[in-house]
Amino acid sequence: MTATATAALTPMTATATAAHAAELGRAIRVRRGLLGLSISELGRRSGLSQSFLSQVEMGQSDLSVGRLIRIAQVLDISVSELIEAPPAPPGEFLAAGDRAELPNPSPGLRLYLLAPSADNALTYVHGILEPGAVARATRENLGSQSFIYLIEGAARIELAGSEPMLLAPEDSASYRSDDFKAMENAHDAETTFVWVQAARARREEPER
Repeated sequence: MTATATAALTPMTATATAAHAAELGRAIRVRRGLLGLSISELGRRSGLSQSFLSQVEMGQSDLSVGRLIRIAQVLDISVSELIEAPPAPPGEFLAAGDRAELPNPSPGLRLYLLAPSADNALTYVHGILEPGAVARATRENLGSQSFIYLIEGAARIELAGSEPMLLAPEDSASYRSDDFKAMENAHDAETTFVWVQAARARREEPER
């Protein structure tokens, strides 16, 4: 990735993040209403607590990528539709300037939504990990699978029960989300990658 392309992807400011949270909460509430789902039923199917979902719908709680994917899965809608990103019909390209930034709690990590899959079973993301940054496991999308393709830089991925993997440009790795512990930028400049997240196996008991 060139310096120009990277610079075009500007991180959200605090004000923009708050506005985004409010808009996202409204979109979730509207979609849930259209499907005739109660907030308790959305909680049961997504494995998230009703109190947490209420805060999300009111724009009062941050929503991580993993939890956003789970909610979109239950609502049978793409992540891009929920965050009101410009539509990208299956089979057609999404222009670089139309990518939307995803909510993310990890400092030094920026995630941008790519074109949706045809059946919403996969989420494609362009990631940028700043020098010295580490993205750690949040345990929020258990029962799913992930795939990483490194574009530029170097990354160290730690998985439970195995030695760390060091990825160089054009290397790739796949793993169960349950096993993910951390991804660290092992380069002295930004590391860029494509992350593919598969749909999560649904759980009956909500997380608190």
